[in-house]
Amino acid sequence: VRAPEKPALGREPPPAAGEVETGVGLATPQLYREVWVNAELLPNHHRQHIFVAGIDPATSRVRGPSAPLSESLVVTDWGPRWSPDGRSIAFARNAAVEAGRLSQQTVIHSLATGNDRFLDLIARQWFNDGRCLLYTRNPGMIGGARQRAGIMRIDIESGKSIEVVSDRFGPVIPSHDDATLYASAGNAIVAFDVRTGSEVTRIPLPAASFGANVSYESLSLSPDGRTFAVWTDHGLLRIGIDGTGYRELYPAEPPDWGTRPVWTRDGRGILIAVRDDNQLWRLLRVPAAGGTPTFTGLEVRGYQDFNFAFDVSPDGARIVFDGIAPRILPTSAR
Repeated sequence: VRAPEKPALGREPPPAAGEVETGVGLATPQLYREVWVNAELLPNHHRQHIFVAGIDPATSRVRGPSAPLSESLVVTDWGPRWSPDGRSIAFARNAAVEAGRLSQQTVIHSLATGNDRFLDLIARQWFNDGRCLLYTRNPGMIGGARQRAGIMRIDIESGKSIEVVSDRFGPVIPSHDDATLYASAGNAIVAFDVRTGSEVTRIPLPAASFGANVSYESLSLSPDGRTFAVWTDHGLLRIGIDGTGYRELYPAEPPDWGTRPVWTRDGRGILIAVRDDNQLWRLLRVPAAGGTPTFTGLEVRGYQDFNFAFDVSPDGARIVFDGIAPRILPTSAR
């Protein structure tokens, strides 16, 4: 099953006024036109923003207009995640400090007040208590001492970090009760006890029929906490937390590239974003039971190293995403 075909970059002019909703905060329609036709117009670290739009909880149809959370042309904002209570959005920010050097921060944006809180590290995965974020501690030399890899938890109010799992490197997600962390590990999903940091179970993953040497790159947990959606370098699959119910849902083929899957609130659909070879990302809804994906109407232009990220609010009515020049199209568009 393939996403709807789109013309190659540079062959399709932007739509006429009123046809679709265009990117907000990119100064002028002319700049929007130039960015859409030429994704290399602006330097990479000058052009990426966070946007919020409406989304139909039942159909996942994205509804405009989108609104930017940031409009600065001197930072890159990326990787947004909605807080469990729906009141805040955490996202990463790269800002130029001086020539050749970037500062990385996590921005926690309050939707109620519009105020931002900053953490001097990248931590976007929320615990479900809404008080803490997870981040990866990279291995290496820090201040003359060797630092080992680990999964860390940071308290947003105090800024204090503690190690949850040692000698682990890579993305993890918490269970809905925050008692367990799940991480992909080659051909398995590994569960760790948050209190002790020890491994408690290992969920084997069958060899995927749509590719050898599959990399299991990102996970998300269904609303009932019983099923994983897993994006691999060969497509989307699902599997129960007990290892049952394995099913391949979306076999991606080059040049497709996907991102972290997000479940719909009712657990009947899984949202994925798929990129073509023209750096155009399209948001699709894949039936969790299997079947034909549907286009949600959202597409975002990126540059070569841009890895589109999005999340849906806990009430299922809003979507947050990063990128440049987003467009919200009729779902019948080809």
